[in-house]
This record gives sequence, C-alpha cells and structure tokens, in this order.
Amino acid sequence: MNPDDIRRDLAARAKSKARHDQASAKDGEAMRELVAAGLKAGIGPTELVHLSGWSPAYVRRVARESGIEATGRYKDHAERLKRD
Repeated sequence: MNPDDIRRDLAARAKSKARHDQASAKDGEAMRELVAAGLKAGIGPTELVHLSGWSPAYVRRVARESGIEATGRYKDHAERLKRD
C-alpha cells in the first residue's frame, strides 16, 4: 500500500466513521490499522491526526501499540517520558 492509497483510504474511513453516531468497532480497527500503516509508510503523525480526526495522543498510542517507535525530534522526548 503506498502513502497516497493510505491517505485516501484513511480519509474515507474517517468520513464514514464521522457519519455514524456510534463508532463501529470495524471502522475503528480499520482506522487504527491504516494509521499504523501510514506511520510505517512515512506519513507524519500530524497529517494522520488531520486525516483521521483523532487526537495526537491517540495517534501516538496507536503507534506504540503497533511497535512503532518515535523518530526525529520526538524520539528524545519519548525517551525522557520513559525515564520519568
């Protein structure tokens, strides 16, 4: 799956999820998988926050649960949080 496909699919799932008052577990799980795939494909977390409608904290949680470590400027911050 390339980054453009992930962006398109994630935006479609986010719209689908937003249209329904009760979030379905299926859409939520698909979105978590797409966010994890997006991070692995190099899409930045800020863009994934905008595409998914989720908070930055939740996107970070999905990343951690998927075994994706923080990179770049966020890596030092993540290491400090682990020590505290």
